[in-house]
Amino acid sequence: MQIDEDKLNALLERMGAEFGALAGAPLVILGDRLGLYKAMAGAGPLTADQFSEKTQLRLRYALEWLNAQAAGHFVEYDPEAQTYTLSNEAALVLADDTSPAFMGGGFEVLMSMFLDIDKVQKAFRHGTGLGWHEHHPSLFSGTERFFEARA
Repeated sequence: MQIDEDKLNALLERMGAEFGALAGAPLVILGDRLGLYKAMAGAGPLTADQFSEKTQLRLRYALEWLNAQAAGHFVEYDPEAQTYTLSNEAALVLADDTSPAFMGGGFEVLMSMFLDIDKVQKAFRHGTGLGWHEHHPSLFSGTERFFEARA
């Protein structure tokens, strides 16, 4: 079997990007559920200590979440001031559930895809299908939230 190293490396690079996206999704859901984006919206630059105090999170978890958000380019990090900022644009997407650009519900829908994987696998194997009513509740709450802001 011959392997095209360029194709292999391109695929591995793409898979690395998928890993990053998938690893970041639960943190977006946590940020939505815990109101972390809302706490940052319009607050300007915050240190990890200020963010921890504002959100009542333990500093260690606050810092890990903030650093992951900065790595994912959802939050801006200023290394000199050691501050984190949620831009106005990011606030529309992550904090403002009345915005037509809000994506919080979309992440809930994605969560249901993982929570339903065993049911989907069974349907693939046995051809039984998967009724709408059989999906995880996050599919319904996420769909409602996703389209509510766009109505």
